[in-house]
Amino acid sequence: MADKSKGEDGDSVLETTINQVKKAEQDAAKKRKNAKEQAEAIIEKAKADAVLVTERSVGQAKEQARAAMEKAKREGEQQLDDAIQKVDQEIERLRANAFHKEEETIKVLVSQLC
Repeated sequence: MADKSKGEDGDSVLETTINQVKKAEQDAAKKRKNAKEQAEAIIEKAKADAVLVTERSVGQAKEQARAAMEKAKREGEQQLDDAIQKVDQEIERLRANAFHKEEETIKVLVSQLC
């Protein structure tokens, strides 16, 4: 009978070992599943973050381009105003010169007639 109980103890130890191995495999499977889910969540968050960063970058680039265009427009308008002012000054100078020449011409004509 001692042999039989020894065998039963052996079976019991073997069953315990098998159960522990099964439990360890189940735990490992759960850990793999959790790790996979966490990895997928991290990847999705990284994708979402990348979209946000891209949108911000595009937004900033658009704002910089808009500011540069506005600055160029203001500078162009200033240059145009400066050019118009110079042309107006030149027109006034030419008018004054023409008026002066007209007066001289009238004086010459009047002196020749007299």
